[in-house]
Amino acid sequence: MILLCGIPSETPLRMVTDRLEHRGANFVLLNQRNFAGCSIEFEVNRGAVTGELRIGDATYMLEDFRAAYSRLMDDRCLPELAGEPEDSPLRIRCRAFHDTLTRWLEISSARVVNRCGPMASNGSKPYQIQLIRDQVFWFPRR
Repeated sequence: MILLCGIPSETPLRMVTDRLEHRGANFVLLNQRNFAGCSIEFEVNRGAVTGELRIGDATYMLEDFRAAYSRLMDDRCLPELAGEPEDSPLRIRCRAFHDTLTRWLEISSARVVNRCGPMASNGSKPYQIQLIRDQVFWFPRR
């Protein structure tokens, strides 16, 4: 089973969803805007990661996911949180859910597209330029 995470109307996630539907693939779509109706818990025991993801009334075993595609936006910017104080219970619940989901995506044995760790340098273009220069790529002078 494949887990898709993000906002379904966002073009890349919509395209992946359409393609998986066309192929008849077994997948679950987690709309992050519906975080209030979701929960996740997992544990690591002797190197095995097990747990549950609940989306609405449906419950999925995390170990059943063989792949995941993550297109999560910064949960602090979700429209559902507009006007919520920083310490509101809704913001705290949202942050806890997304933090736990992201942690699971980082350690899951599933094949995960867009893990946070490898994408960390995307937030710093100067750092990326340094990494590229270290690989002996040539840059034209301006």
